[in-house]
This record gives sequence, structure tokens and C-alpha cells, in this order.
Amino acid sequence: MSRFPFTPLASRKPALRTYQPRKDLALAAGEIMHRQLHFAALPLLAVFGFALVGCKSDSGFEQPRPDDYATLPRAAASNPLHQPIRPGDVLEITVQEDPSLGGSFTVRAEGHILMPSVGPRVSVAGLSVPGAEQHIKRLLEQKKLRTATVTLDRVFIAPVSAMADKEQMLVYLTGKVARPGQHMLSTEIGSPLGAYEAIMIAGGLGRFADGKNAHVLRQGPGGSRRKLGLNLDAIAKGEERDLPLRKGDIVVVPEKVFGF
Repeated sequence: MSRFPFTPLASRKPALRTYQPRKDLALAAGEIMHRQLHFAALPLLAVFGFALVGCKSDSGFEQPRPDDYATLPRAAASNPLHQPIRPGDVLEITVQEDPSLGGSFTVRAEGHILMPSVGPRVSVAGLSVPGAEQHIKRLLEQKKLRTATVTLDRVFIAPVSAMADKEQMLVYLTGKVARPGQHMLSTEIGSPLGAYEAIMIAGGLGRFADGKNAHVLRQGPGGSRRKLGLNLDAIAKGEERDLPLRKGDIVVVPEKVFGF
């Protein structure tokens, strides 16, 4: 007979866990607090993540900020050198390397001068005298001369009575618009020119234009360009504000993509 008594499996009882009230309550409270902190942090993480992406829309464009809709103050034009060139002004242009390329040029109503050597039409309205000088210098160096030394003088300033309440803005339109390219548009002084308004003045949208996913390329800090989302369809319906254009802005209207 064995020294150790045999106990059948059926008769064996499971060991009972000793109940410890304080320890169990502490563990339960800790688990509840952990779950509450986890779910409370989710909204904060969502907001923080939204801030990190720079307010990008579903299309990948940056949403315009409130300051993008602000009207910039007009630059003081007391110095004639920095007054924008306008139709009716007469410009005297001298090219040191080849005097035959220069001459006297009157700014036409459309904002350009007739300069066959580089144009024939060269848009200068809205530019300052130094800006027009550099613009013509670049054109000459691209098409005629390796190095161009250009001197531009405004020998006659057109009377401002007819244009006293208007100013000129050079607008760039590209993509599916009726007339892509650069346009010199007139606007009331102190009244901003919107992107949708500029497109309509220049002939409207082209066929198959995707107005919902248009955007404006705007010069940002350091020379990089920001991509500002522009829903032309919503603007046309009065559901969104038109985005005021600024100097150097480029309005881009993509082509609508059809799925088959």
C-alpha cells in the first residue's frame, strides 16, 4: 500500500483566491483612469494633427488664411520713379550694346509697348520704371544679346484724370481658361480684384474646366510658392468668398478628369 493517499480527480477542489479589497479596488480604479485619459486625449491628438498638416484640404491645397483675404495697403507713389507705368506714358529706352534696339515708345491702352526686337508686344503697365527696365533687359538677353545694359526713362506721364479712381493689375491665368496668359486688368482703387472676377473679365472658364479644384500660386517667405485652394463653383454660387489677388499671383484652373 502506498505511503501517500490517492485522491481521485473528481474529489479535488480548486484553490480559492483570497479576496483583498484594497488591492482590488486600487487596480480597478487605475484601469478606469487609464481608459478615461486615453479617450480624453483623442480629440486633442486630432486637433494637433490637423494643425501639423497646415490646414490642408482633401485635394492637398492649403486653405486660405484670413490674412489672405485682407486688402494690402497701396504703396505710396510720391516718387515718380516708383509710380506704376500706365497707358499713355512715353518711355525712352536706350540699349548701350546696340542703340538700334532702343527708341521712344508709347504705352498702348492694353498696357504694352511695340518693341519688335523682343516682342513685338512687351507688357510694361503696372511695373515701376526700374521693374520695366529689368524686364526689357531680361527679354533682350534671352533673344538678342548676351549682355544688355538698358536705361529706361519715362519722358511723359499720362494725365491721371481719366484713371484717377483706377489702378492696373497684372494677372496671370493658366490652365482651362478662355484666354490663358498675362492680362492687365483695371480695378477700382482700394477695391481688391478677386480670382474668379479676374477669370470672368478675361473671358471666363474654358471647356471641361474643373472649377472646384482650382488654386492660386502665391509667393511666400523665402521665395517658395503657396498653393491656395480655390473653389470657383462655390464662389459662383455665392457659397464662398472670392480670393483677392496680389502682385505675382498665378491662377491655375485644371482640366476636369472623367472616370470611365
